[in-house]
Amino acid sequence: MVSHPLDEGCFGNIYECVDLNKPKNIFVIKVSSNYEMLGKEIQCLSDIKNSIKASNYSYPYDFVPKCVTKGMFLYEQIENENQPKVEAD
Repeated sequence: MVSHPLDEGCFGNIYECVDLNKPKNIFVIKVSSNYEMLGKEIQCLSDIKNSIKASNYSYPYDFVPKCVTKGMFLYEQIENENQPKVEAD
């Protein structure tokens, strides 16, 4: 369930999500209409996580967000039938 907005930026909005089956599990979802930039951001996070795993740091570095899954919602704007249509001359 999408709970409430956490942040808003140039490339999208971030919302807190709660797993209703496991309420202690808190997730976030980023919603953006700029799918190309969002894809690059997800790839960058994945690359950073992989480089941290491959390195020999003496301490665990857990501050990089983990991308659990990714997907795309496609939606279509539907005109309101009660709204008057404006015709061009």
